[in-house]
Amino acid sequence: MPEVSNANEHHDTQRVGSDASTVLEARAKPVAYVTFLEGNTDYVKGVIALARSLSMYSCSHPLVVGVAPTTTDETVSLIVREPNVVIRRIDWLELPPAIAESPIYANPQFVRNFTKLRLWELTEYAKLVYLDADTLAFANLDDMFLAPAFSAVLDNMSADEEFSADNFQVPCFTTKSSFDDGRRSYFNAGVMVFEPSADEFKQMLEKLWTRQPTRFAEQDFLNEWYRGRWNMLPTTYNWGKPNIYLCPELIGHSINVLKVVHFSGRLKPWHARSPTPADAKRLGAPTRECEALADVENPLLRETLAHWWTAYDYKTSAVNELARKKVLFVVHRYYPYQGGSEYYVHWLASEAVERGWEVTVLADVHQGDQGKIRVTSDYYLLSAEHFHMIVVHGADCSTQDELLTRLACGSVASPVLYLLIKPSESETAYAGLQHARYLGWSTSLDLAHIHRHGQGAKAVHITHGVQPSAVGTPGVWRSRLGMPPRDSGSGGRLFVSAGGFGPHKRMAELAEAFGQARREDDQLILFGYQAPHQDPEGYFARCRAVPGVTVVFGGERQQVLDALSDADLYVMNSEWEGFGLVLLEAMLNGCEWAATAGAGAADDLSEYGITYTSQKGLISTLRHFKRNSDHAEKNRQTCLHRFTVRTTVDQIEQVIDDEVSKGRGLRGMIVPLPKRMLRESAGVYFGQGKGELSASRISLSTSNSSTAPETSPNSAFVTLLCGRSDYVEGVLVLNKSLQYVRSQLPLIVAVTPEVMPADRERLVTAGCVVREVNPIVAPSPETTGTLARPEFQLCYSKFALWDWTEYSTLIYLDADAFVTQNIDGLANSLDSKTELAWVRDYGTAGAASEQQYFNAGVMVFKPSASMFRTLLLAMYRAGGTSGAFAEQDLLNRVLAHKTRELPLHFNCLVEYLGFPWVRKILEAEASDASSLMATAAPDADKQHEPTTLTLGDLLSVPEASKLPPVIHFTQPKPWRLKGHGLRDQREEPAKASEPAVRLWQACQIGSICDASEQAEA
Repeated sequence: MPEVSNANEHHDTQRVGSDASTVLEARAKPVAYVTFLEGNTDYVKGVIALARSLSMYSCSHPLVVGVAPTTTDETVSLIVREPNVVIRRIDWLELPPAIAESPIYANPQFVRNFTKLRLWELTEYAKLVYLDADTLAFANLDDMFLAPAFSAVLDNMSADEEFSADNFQVPCFTTKSSFDDGRRSYFNAGVMVFEPSADEFKQMLEKLWTRQPTRFAEQDFLNEWYRGRWNMLPTTYNWGKPNIYLCPELIGHSINVLKVVHFSGRLKPWHARSPTPADAKRLGAPTRECEALADVENPLLRETLAHWWTAYDYKTSAVNELARKKVLFVVHRYYPYQGGSEYYVHWLASEAVERGWEVTVLADVHQGDQGKIRVTSDYYLLSAEHFHMIVVHGADCSTQDELLTRLACGSVASPVLYLLIKPSESETAYAGLQHARYLGWSTSLDLAHIHRHGQGAKAVHITHGVQPSAVGTPGVWRSRLGMPPRDSGSGGRLFVSAGGFGPHKRMAELAEAFGQARREDDQLILFGYQAPHQDPEGYFARCRAVPGVTVVFGGERQQVLDALSDADLYVMNSEWEGFGLVLLEAMLNGCEWAATAGAGAADDLSEYGITYTSQKGLISTLRHFKRNSDHAEKNRQTCLHRFTVRTTVDQIEQVIDDEVSKGRGLRGMIVPLPKRMLRESAGVYFGQGKGELSASRISLSTSNSSTAPETSPNSAFVTLLCGRSDYVEGVLVLNKSLQYVRSQLPLIVAVTPEVMPADRERLVTAGCVVREVNPIVAPSPETTGTLARPEFQLCYSKFALWDWTEYSTLIYLDADAFVTQNIDGLANSLDSKTELAWVRDYGTAGAASEQQYFNAGVMVFKPSASMFRTLLLAMYRAGGTSGAFAEQDLLNRVLAHKTRELPLHFNCLVEYLGFPWVRKILEAEASDASSLMATAAPDADKQHEPTTLTLGDLLSVPEASKLPPVIHFTQPKPWRLKGHGLRDQREEPAKASEPAVRLWQACQIGSICDASEQAEA
């Protein structure tokens, strides 16, 4: 057949095999996923499901399908329709007779899998992630390209073992290969990361011809070939089907933590359409496997099988992939079919959904999802998900200021189009505007605001549906909608969008003024929603009682549009006490009854209206309106500077297309990993000791000399970040505080697999070292119920840090802690007989303990493989009874006899501040704390000298200059405090903790360079 390639991909189809040497090397080599298909079996369904699962999770790279000669054109045609697939024909691999004809294989078809080795000839790719045709992506897998070659996952059994519960190997907790600790080192070849090489392929062939056949064919061969030089990936990247029912506790009885599921075994998901319990038994437990199972009707297995069919049924096409846009609207309130400025966001969102867009609305106040529109108040998605565009509607309220604060802190993963309807006056809002990519303007006031505060952003002239220069023309809405002008003899119709109906908007006063001045046919349409006040129904009744007044409240979209299209003039009342603004705009646009009402209510307008010049100027405008038309026109244009107008979906789409055309737009919900990270040393996500990726720490000095502190060799700070949580904000500030005080030690962030690529990138950019660890959870599902808080279960993953034996000493700090002074000297706090140093807990947990009880939020310890195993064993023996405080209780039991107590200075809980007894302890232990910190003082050079200034001195927060060296924000979290901008949860800091909170916030938004200058001064 002719060479086959997807027309939507710019990859040439070439035959791999005898003529592979003629393939020209590409100048810039891409990366890709790859799989193998042989024959006309049902495995083609597996390839289709695999391709669609990669699309479902927005994986950024194509899937190359290596097709053997036994696969027919008809079968290939089923795959080539997938938009992310590239077909590559490969030749059969010639095998020596002893291997080709051997009866030893566990499955006769395994001998054909040797042709997989041909994939090493795909040298036009820099790196390939191989996935068997019976695997399925359960998450975005782009981070796998950061793993070094060769990488794979530990197999459940060693070669040549029969399946049984006894032989089943519990997946490891570590993320690196260890070949000297007695563990098996046999990987599964269903998921691999490798770099193609023609030379290596040739060497493999030479080795193959001198080898005896074994039961698992190419898997056994690859294990021999890479013995002692392969990297172990977390087991979540190749979670075999037996794992699901033999050790579900290792994934917390949830498939949500899995990255790849491997449906190994003779029976596959495509053998049953909708798996019933009986189907699940047949699929998940073949006869030999049944003997190892106590409960074959496993809910996790049924869930994974259903997930496979969801992927298989996932419909996608190249056209849909290119046309489908993902947009986030940010608005304070989202109340569909009610009114106010937010009501228009519902119209925009609804129209975007009708175009096939994926729409999310982020609002503080809402009523849940609306059909296909996802509605949420979870601010974490600003950094965890990628959108083609974030459209911010309005300002000067918590939601918009929240986004701008995060934008200023660099924690928004998507381009932002901010509509400057009413810019906020807060400092963080101004800082955030400097980081917006697009600022929409419709008036000269908006444009002036962009010039002052929108450095680097592109100003986009958004007409919002109405040209400001024509907004006052009578009948403007009718003309825009292509409707004939109204009969000039009929009365005028004014449409007022009032937002929240309440006394503060003075709509009743407007209606009454209208009633006194109207002609017989004049009409006033008031559109809005019910704002909270004492008598909302009475307020509406007061408005409706005026002849000629119609109140549109909670109406259907078409009803509102009909009323709007039939109006002569539209006025948006977006200001507090906006009665004067409405009358003024109506009057300046030729509405006779408004001129009469305004002239008779000049004082009222001066008190409650918008004085765009001064009270005297406003009164003068009203009094001279009829006889000074030139003056009126001038003031009409001035008034329009504050006129609130509207955006259209077409205009948003134009901005998105502009973003994509510049190569800045990213497709899908997961941010693809940046190329610069791919070029760095491999291992950032997979714990390769020397291969960790880190941005250079920001230097705080310009001196030309340097020296290393007297800290222990190979020490580091470390913290833990689990799952999709806003604790990443805490880690970033912790890292920044270490930079401010000129720490000489790196901060390593141990992340679990669920931590999003966008958050990992933020950490690396900030100067952290990112290293992935497998999550460790207690073996009993009842454990969560015994914990003080359910999320404490994630803290068991701290135990993985004890396996980092390439470090002599680690200083652990919780993500909600930060430093106010240099504490590098803690690396010298352990002697030969002490394995752990930490601070006593004086809170609830400590009070309940009969002996000294320590807090695990700050610890200094020596990594040890034996202690790592001891902790795991203790956790499994304890089961669900380890204690309310999870790993903290367990560490207190296991290491109580090998610990050193540190001064309270190094883990002062924020709720302790202000207590007299705490001050006494701090005073008594001050000398010990000072001596520990002094051990890190340098000898001579000054370039990297740890500053003696406190963080309060550096950031000009004098009331915080005497805080202890380590503050631990157990409750409340500073990024969730009211008024901070980040996740407004209405929490108020305690009075005594306010200096610490202010210091944390100053650290978050402060400038390293400014602090450097302060330190030098």
